Formats: sequence, C-alpha cells, structure tokens
Amino acid sequence: MLPVMELNWWAILAAAMVYFAIGAFWFSPSLFGRRWARSIGMDMDKMKRPKPSVMARTYAIAFITSFIMIFVLSIFIHVFNTASIGDAMQIGLLMWLGFVVTDKMTGVLFEGRNAKYFMITSMHSFVGILAAAAILAAWF
Repeated sequence: MLPVMELNWWAILAAAMVYFAIGAFWFSPSLFGRRWARSIGMDMDKMKRPKPSVMARTYAIAFITSFIMIFVLSIFIHVFNTASIGDAMQIGLLMWLGFVVTDKMTGVLFEGRNAKYFMITSMHSFVGILAAAAILAAWF
C-alpha cells in the first residue's frame, strides 16, 4: 500500500505552489511566453482575452495538475526513503526524463510541435520538478 497518509501535505502544497509559480513566470511575456506562443502559432499581443471565469477555471485545473504531479513525486521520494535534497532531485530528474520528456517528444512527433516548443515546455517542467523535489526533501 502506498504511504499516502505519511506524506507531508504542507510540503506537497508548498512545492505545488512553487511549481505553479515557476510556470506563471516561465510562460509570462517577460520570459518565454512570447516565444512559446509563436512556437504554437499564436501572437500574445493579438490573443483574445478569455472571460475571468474561464481563466479562473483554467488556472484552477492547471494548479490541480501541478499538485497531482508533485504528489506523485513525493510518493517516489518517500518510497525510496530519500534522505537528501540531491537524492530527491535525482528522482525528480528521472521522473522528468522518463515521463515529461517522452510525453513532450510524442507531441513533437505526432502533433507537429517544433523544437522550440519542446525546449520551452520541457525545460519548464525540468526546473519546476527539481525545485519541487528540493522543497519536498527539505521538509521530509
């Protein structure tokens, strides 16, 4: 049985919030947002702004997916009885390589996504997962 009740839920919540905040900054116009938009054929300046209720739902779902990812990462860290931040980050690296990179590459191969899209989105996950792993390890 998985050790769900033994997990530090505050650490998971904090790490998920950090992962989500990294994404907000990563995809902002100040960092990679414009390049990401161009990589999928959009222009951020000409985008129609959705209704606030649609944006609220979008951000809520995005946070939930971040929380789920960090929850699973915390299970891996706990199951492997990771004692250091470096070890936790290695687990995060393996999750990123095994799940994120392979999934994003499928988008490149079958959805016609380009290398710029792949790099921007996969590196966001890389940075976010490593940050989350460090937070989780520090609180375990």
